Amino acid sequence: FFYSEDGNFGIGVWESKPGKTTYTDLAYDELMYVLEGEMVMTDEHGNVDKVGPGEGLVLPVGWNGTLAVTEGGVRKIWVTYMGDKK
Repeated sequence: FFYSEDGNFGIGVWESKPGKTTYTDLAYDELMYVLEGEMVMTDEHGNVDKVGPGEGLVLPVGWNGTLAVTEGGVRKIWVTYMGDKK
């Protein structure tokens, strides 16, 4: 991973086994790009988005929902911009 000197910009690779993470009022913008595996993103309104290899999405600041990693796990590139909120 890498963070800018001021800590507002970050980029890295994230790997996870199957499981679920809940986001509540995400404090930063995040781009996710899947390299291997699949994630299922469900927002607070129940909208579901499956994201697989070669696909990406952006979670805007304030996003609420869950990220579920499916069987087999996932490997993704993440990019964050804190907008001076670190």
